[in-house]
Parts: sequence; structure tokens; C-alpha cells
Amino acid sequence: MSVRSSMNQDYTIISRWMHKTLVEWQNALKDNGSITQMYEEYIDFTNNADHFKKFINLLCEYCPNLSHVRLVFSGEINDVPEDGLVEAVLRLPNVQCLTLIDAPSIALFELQNDSNQLTTLNLCGVDKKIKSSTNSLGGLLGSMKKLHSLVYSYKDYNDQIVESLAHLPNLKALTLLYLPRSEFLQLKNCKQLEVLYLYNTYEKVSTEDFLDVFSSMRNLHTLSIVFLEKNMHLTKKFYKLREFCPQLTCLTLNCCLDYFGDFAKLKYLKIDDDSSVQLDKLLTNLRPIYANRLQILDISEAHANSTKITKFKNLKGFLCGKCPKSCYSYFSKLLNLQFLSFEIFEENLSQITKIVNSCSQLRYLRLPLKIEEVGELVKVLPDILSWRSSEPDDPFVLSLGIGSVVGEIEDKLKMHPHGNLLQLDWNGMVFTSKLKELIASLGRNANKETAMTTKTIFQNPCKMAGDGLSLGDRWMSNANYKLALKSCSKKFSLEYDEELINRCRNKTINNTDYELSNQIDAFNFKYDALDEHNEL
Repeated sequence: MSVRSSMNQDYTIISRWMHKTLVEWQNALKDNGSITQMYEEYIDFTNNADHFKKFINLLCEYCPNLSHVRLVFSGEINDVPEDGLVEAVLRLPNVQCLTLIDAPSIALFELQNDSNQLTTLNLCGVDKKIKSSTNSLGGLLGSMKKLHSLVYSYKDYNDQIVESLAHLPNLKALTLLYLPRSEFLQLKNCKQLEVLYLYNTYEKVSTEDFLDVFSSMRNLHTLSIVFLEKNMHLTKKFYKLREFCPQLTCLTLNCCLDYFGDFAKLKYLKIDDDSSVQLDKLLTNLRPIYANRLQILDISEAHANSTKITKFKNLKGFLCGKCPKSCYSYFSKLLNLQFLSFEIFEENLSQITKIVNSCSQLRYLRLPLKIEEVGELVKVLPDILSWRSSEPDDPFVLSLGIGSVVGEIEDKLKMHPHGNLLQLDWNGMVFTSKLKELIASLGRNANKETAMTTKTIFQNPCKMAGDGLSLGDRWMSNANYKLALKSCSKKFSLEYDEELINRCRNKTINNTDYELSNQIDAFNFKYDALDEHNEL
């Protein structure tokens, strides 16, 4: 079987492991290069710089829409890649977003030579040598005047980058993981920020310092704080941020507040708490101010067991952990509800049809269903949608966590008289994408320039409202298929095994969790019968 015929996949995201030779790549990109938006690669000492640069030349010629590159370095201390790899990537004419994972010092040195076109940079792990060099990381970032969005994961308490970020007028979105307290305090000078995500600080922050940091952030419209659980004293004065952040529209916290205060523009709220969220208490606290204001409520860790949800008349999206049967009738009273999601669903399928039938504006439903349950639903759900006067050009989306498309079920849906009224979202991407579009629209105003800036930020590969709070960045997910192959390479010779490569890669792209274990499962699926005949 030829490589082309064996690879029935999308070329939106590509990696060199999809084909063996440059000739095969040239043929593939002639046909598919125009749809390519993202290129990913695993880098170690085995990468031949000359071959890599020739491949980049092909991307320059055939991929005019390629804007995002992700390079995952091995991270091994003694693994020194050849020079010129990052430099070659920066020759791509339209690259704007660059992700570097465990970048060695040589990659950072090359980045400083020609990075003026970058608008988004994701740095997860940086070689310690860069910190002691004359050209510091802070100085490098401070020189990137076009930078709109930065994601940075601290690995050393001595890292100092925030001070230099205050001098970047175009920097609107910032994500910091494991930031030291000293760096947190420097944020008070970043007055230009509109989107801020703070993940974990292991040092205590005083209430005075906390409020002081936000006192000048008048433009902030999206805020995620995931360290309140270890700084519970901050929750008592959190409401004071309303005085400093009048544009705050989207808020994500990892604990509930007794009092949220009156944020005049708050429309999105996510509580991501591992402990049990007391929904009734939360809604009681929110109702006096936000009953007619809140449009999206995400409590994926909690059970929807309160009648008070019906008081939130403008709610367009509701995401929860589990909902008892007795609560389904509540959703029919939410006349603007478009998005509904359950993490756990243990009721019979008739309850799904009742929800769809009673919620007239519901457009996107996400459920953790089994394949056989989906097969049963496609028999009856299209008829219900026809009674709701749904249109084929705007079908109802049933989002699933299954991952791979099941052709037999899709065929049954096509044969149904009203099958064009239902779209099966096998990997959950449609639901996620549409929800993010809704979230991004919440902060837009009549100013077209501001609206365009906001749209650009939300399309960039950084954390945003609606993303999970796990440290595993969803946008760097697809590089894991190569890591899986790398981890198995000592056991088998896999360099030219297209079947395994495709299986690993497709499982990575299609699975919404993006766990490395998915690739290991894919590997074992093919080779588990041979394990006993091979040495580890």
C-alpha cells in the first residue's frame, strides 16, 4: 500500500513523520499544502539540519497559510541539536505563532536573531544556560515588539521576564505557570494586558500585594487565577478587583467565593474546583447581581442539582459534571440555552431526546456516550430535530468523547430522511470551537479595531476562557505522537512504520484528552502480541 493511499488524514496539522522522503512530501504538499496551518516536530541530535532546512523550503513554497510551528526538544542535557533549526523555521513567510518545548540555549539564541514577525510565543521549559548569558531571556522577550501573546512556564525561581514585558505595548495576553512571588509583583507594571492566566504560585501573596498588582489593569477582560486554593485569604477581598478591572468579562477560579462582588460586564464564570462545588450556595451568591447578566456558567466538577439555575434567564451555556433526572425540566426554562454539557451521564437515552425536544434553542449538546448509544440515538434524534424546524445548513451538534469516526453510524445517519439535521462531533472539537467563539464574542464591543484585536488573541494558541486548567497544554498536544514513537524506538525499528505513525498521530489529534497514554495504547494495540518476543 502506498503512503498516499494509507494516509487518509487531514493536512491542517503536519509533521515530517507523515512521509518518508522529501519527494513524497513535495507531492503531498502540492495537493494539500494550502490547508496546512500548523507544523510540529520533535527535535533531538538525530535531526539532520540540512534535511530539515530543505523540508522548510517546501513549506515556504507550498504552505501559504502555515502560521504556527511547534518544536518539542528532547530535553536531555547531553542531547545537543544541530544549529540552524529555529533559524530555518523563522524563514517561513507567514509564521506568527511559535511553541518551543524544553528549548536548548541554541534555540533561544537563534530566536533573537529574527523573531520580529512573531505575535505569539509559547515557552515551556528553557535551558538554564540562557539565564546566565549576556543576552538574557528577559532581554530577548523585551525586544519582541509585535508580541501579542506569551505563554511561559517557570522552572527556576530566579527567572526574571515580567519586568521586560511591561515595555511591550502590543502584548495583550499573558499566561504564566509556577510564577515566583517576585514575578507576580512585577505584573503591576503590565498595564496593557487584556488576558491574564496565572497558574500556581508556591509562595504566599498578601492581600495588599494582590490588589496592588491589579490596581492598574483597566483593560483586563479575561482573568484566570489558579492559586486561590493556597491563598484563601485573598478570596475575602477578591470583589475589590471590580474597582480596578471594569472590563472583566470572563473569570476562572479554582475555588468558590462567598461574595463575587459586582463586576458590571462579567458574563462568563468557571469554577474549577476538585472539591465538591455547592451549586445551590453558588447560585444564591450569584443571583442578586448576575441572574440577568451571566451567559456561560462552567461547573464541570459539580452536580446540577438546584432549581435556582432557572433564574439565570440569559444563560447561553451550562457545563456541569452530572445532572440528576429530576433537573432536566429546569433546562427547558432557560430560553436562551445553546450549549449544554455533562461530564457524567448515566440516564437512559430517552432523557436525551426529552432535553433536545424541550430546549428549543439548544444547538450543541456534549455527552460521554458509548458507540452503541450513539447508534441508537441517530435513529430517533433526527426526527425530533425535524419537529423543531432545524435547518440542514445549521445542523444540531451532538458532541462525543469517542475520538475516531465510526463509519457505520455515519452511514446510517446519511440514510435517515432527516439525517442532515444532525452532526456528530466525534472528537468534541466542534463543540469546543463553537463555545470558544461564543466566549470570545462576549467581550467585543462596537469598536471594530478592539473587536479584531480580541478575535486575534483568542485565535492564538494560548490558554483562554473555556480551556481546562490542567497544565498539559492542549495546543502542544499533537507533538506527543512523536514522543510515543521515540519512547518505543529502542524496542522496535519504527522510523518507516506509517501504520503505527498514523495510528499514534490520529489518536492524538482526535482524542480530546491528549494524553500520552493514548499513543502508548496505540503502540500496544499493534505490538502487544509481539512483546514476549522482544527485549525491553
